[in-house]
Amino acid sequence: MNAILDIISSYIPYWPLAVFCALMLAGINLPISEDVLIVLSAGICQQERSLVFPTLIAIYSGTVLSDCVSYGIGYAVSRGFLNFVFFKKTSVRLKIKVFTHRLEKHGFFTFITFRLIPFGLRNILFITSGFVKLKFLNFILFDSIAAFISNMTLFWLVFLIGSSGSLIGKIIGCVVLFIVVVFIFRSIRKFKKELKEVTDEENSGNMNG
Repeated sequence: MNAILDIISSYIPYWPLAVFCALMLAGINLPISEDVLIVLSAGICQQERSLVFPTLIAIYSGTVLSDCVSYGIGYAVSRGFLNFVFFKKTSVRLKIKVFTHRLEKHGFFTFITFRLIPFGLRNILFITSGFVKLKFLNFILFDSIAAFISNMTLFWLVFLIGSSGSLIGKIIGCVVLFIVVVFIFRSIRKFKKELKEVTDEENSGNMNG
């Protein structure tokens, strides 16, 4: 971690712009981790406090705009304007089916839940939102609130735990981090259960067909 931060330090003034561009690339499904960028940003901002505000703006705006790109891809595919190879994977198609059901049943709370989960599930949620033609204004509202909560939570947790602040602050940060991790694992477990049910249902349908 320190070695990476040292390399980046020489380009620190441009860090907010780099984060914004990287997040935009993540929107077209390139393997760029939003969480890694936020963790790195928190570490850099500990060394250069003047970058906190511009970095947070870059993270938040880049995240929301990136999600809109994913939404646009899903919408374009649903309208036949785009043939995205990503959709041809069976695993992705089944995940989209689960997210479609979740969006219909839970709406905004689906965004709150999966905004905190890494491993590429977020992008599938945003693509699914466009694919099922969730109203764009609703998408922006849901995603903006969920992104603010997830981005700020991860950034300030890392910033607080890694800072030279008080012991009480570090303990609070660790407790909150533990709660978030437990929430993430519980959500992933539930999602996997739903995914298995959809997979079994589809396999059963194929056998009957």
